[in-house]
Amino acid sequence: MLFRNLEFAYVPVGYNWLERFILNTQHKKALKRACRKGLPLLAANERVAFDLHRYYRVPEERVKVIG
Repeated sequence: MLFRNLEFAYVPVGYNWLERFILNTQHKKALKRACRKGLPLLAANERVAFDLHRYYRVPEERVKVIG
């Protein structure tokens, strides 16, 4: 499962509350699905990997940075 951008979580100015809610819900569902199926969690860069750990409490060893 590839995660490219989580800026809605830490730069909310560009998003209204509904957009942030929808994006957050989609990311939570994707994380649960990937963990249940044992899929690798791929981050586009170090910032996304850090955000996955910070906002969604994903263990750092589960995330692989590809960019």
